[in-house]
Amino acid sequence: MNILKVINNKKNVLLNDNQTCAFLKHRLTFSGTGEIPYIGSSATPDWKYRISQFQSYNVRAKGTKSSTALITIPVTHRDPDEYYIYSVASASPIEMVSTGELMAVDTAIGLKKPLFICRIYVPYTTDIGSILRGLEIYVYSNKISKSETYGMEVFNEKGKPVFNSANYYIRAKDTCFKQYRETDTTSDKFKESHTYEVTKLGLTVVNAVPGQYVGFDGNVVYAYPSAGLPPNFFRPTKFSGTLQYIVSELDQHKHFPESVDLAEI
Repeated sequence: MNILKVINNKKNVLLNDNQTCAFLKHRLTFSGTGEIPYIGSSATPDWKYRISQFQSYNVRAKGTKSSTALITIPVTHRDPDEYYIYSVASASPIEMVSTGELMAVDTAIGLKKPLFICRIYVPYTTDIGSILRGLEIYVYSNKISKSETYGMEVFNEKGKPVFNSANYYIRAKDTCFKQYRETDTTSDKFKESHTYEVTKLGLTVVNAVPGQYVGFDGNVVYAYPSAGLPPNFFRPTKFSGTLQYIVSELDQHKHFPESVDLAEI
């Protein structure tokens, strides 16, 4: 039974007491200063905070060179039943962005721990720091981080808070979910471009077909096949044949405190 239900003018349920929200926990920014070391593109990430760079070729067009930044941040301040959602914003065009987590070895104790990874491709530059200074990563959590004595709270049937108006939460503007068929084998089938009406765009890439990149420039999000792959490279299956991403409005987060070069999340 729903004690509270909020419905918009399209009759879509926005929130009820059986749901929870994704609340903003960190707003990560980067100073982009100091030496940013070069690494090999296939290097195994360590469980430590690090920003490194390397170069990629034939990303959007054959014969072109791109700069790549790799950001790794240890995940240490998270409860066992807590999960994160990541959204990326940039003042510069991003040819490709991917975010996620993997288990990396903490060499101090020899055990694997969760590590956040963000990889971006941008048009070639000799100053990757200038790109980082315009990059923001928004870390959302399913756990409410703030409780005030005013505002509105929503509780589920167990009395657990699932919404608190004092928190900043993700504002999804739109989603993209495209299921490719096994007959979609030519590279032109994997091109997409959509323009969104947002003041400040945040992009969460959930999934892409192997060999397909997702990037954005201003309010335009595009997906495309790597120019370095042969035209008949793609062999989508029901397990690997989906493109999924979330576009969110970030302008309402402009007053949320920044965490510059935060070494743990």
